[in-house]
Amino acid sequence: MTWNLLDAANQYVPFEVSQAGHLISQGTLTPDTLVWHPDLTDWTPARQVWDILTGAPLPSAGQPPPLPAPPPLPRSGPAAQFPSSRRPPGQARPPVKKRGIGFYVTCLVCGLVALMTFNLVRFVKNYKPHPKSPAEEALAAAEKVIQSKSGTSDGATPAEKEAAQLMAETSSLYRDSAISQASGTTRGIFRNAAKGIDAKNFVAYCKVKDDAALFLLHVPDLRKFEDAAKETMLEGAWTAAQFAVASMPEPRPKRLTVGIRGILSYYGGHTGKVIDLSVLDTLGDRDPTRTQLGIEKTTTDEAKLKKDFLSFFEVPVPSPAPASPAKSSTP
Repeated sequence: MTWNLLDAANQYVPFEVSQAGHLISQGTLTPDTLVWHPDLTDWTPARQVWDILTGAPLPSAGQPPPLPAPPPLPRSGPAAQFPSSRRPPGQARPPVKKRGIGFYVTCLVCGLVALMTFNLVRFVKNYKPHPKSPAEEALAAAEKVIQSKSGTSDGATPAEKEAAQLMAETSSLYRDSAISQASGTTRGIFRNAAKGIDAKNFVAYCKVKDDAALFLLHVPDLRKFEDAAKETMLEGAWTAAQFAVASMPEPRPKRLTVGIRGILSYYGGHTGKVIDLSVLDTLGDRDPTRTQLGIEKTTTDEAKLKKDFLSFFEVPVPSPAPASPAKSSTP
């Protein structure tokens, strides 16, 4: 409700109760000032309504009148934060704690981990496995045979299965013979392979396509062999495959590819031609050369080896039949 007062110049001064403290501090409103509002019948000294104007009783003589209580501060907005930023007079600003290098390193590591986690989740969510071709599926099935612990060699036909079994048995005998010959030396190339020699069997797989034969051989504990022993074992597997091809019925393959592997990966492979074994009988005690064994190319890169192996499992796409000639309408 609006009040009015008479100032020293007998002028009407309207004011609100919330402004009473400001008027008192200016000396405009005193206990003897005449005030009025519509609920009063006449102008009345302020001392008679002092408690209404200021919210406190009129002080005794000799004391200044108390100021009215300040209005409550807002609960939000910039004004709500103002009191907390004020410091009492004379109080120093609190010291700012400096962050060390560890804090920033931790922030950087957390950011990198979060980024890597986000990319990993997105990759797993969007990952779609590359479908294998029929040739890749067939090669994987063949590799599963030589990785098994059954010790049973296999092939696509009975003749191929028999050739695989013969090749695996001959390769095993070749390794045993090489270990026996090296047992008298202190640092034989097969010294690590001699441990647990009878624990596992050689397993082979044979695949014939057109005029070429493929032999995949699992050599037990190949990872324990030194490089020289691995090379010797690859050459022994090649020779064993030559004997296996010679036992196959006519028409025999004329080309040969051999690959050996351990439990995890291939070591290498030879590619070349099938030879006449009678050539080996003429050598006597001399070791045959690569040319006499029919070896033309050696590959140790596993990706290139598998590319060569896949060619044996690819099914040729039949060419479309030629279109029939159009019939002539001329009699």
